[in-house]
Amino acid sequence: MSVSMRPGATTRPEASISRRAPQPSRRPNAATGPGEAAPTANGGAAGDIASETLTPRELELLRYMAEGYTNKEVARAMVLAEDTVKKAVQTLIAKLGAVDRTHAVVLGLRQHLIE
Repeated sequence: MSVSMRPGATTRPEASISRRAPQPSRRPNAATGPGEAAPTANGGAAGDIASETLTPRELELLRYMAEGYTNKEVARAMVLAEDTVKKAVQTLIAKLGAVDRTHAVVLGLRQHLIE
């Protein structure tokens, strides 16, 4: 079988193999049923923030995230450095037990933290 290649292309199979680290699966935990939250590292359920309350500033950040603001836009609105906003978003995601910023907004809406 002949495969045409562009000039200068390598024929080594390892050249096309991705070397990225494996990403965690976002599939529901087999131990939980549909609609049930998977346990978090601190032993609570994902999205259960009963043990950790959000500060007024974190709630403000969550509202901006729900409106679809970028980190740069949030930084301007809240008068913060963009790196500070990035760290605050990471902290907020961790507190809510979310996997990403969209999930954090969904959890905030479900728990009536924001409208």
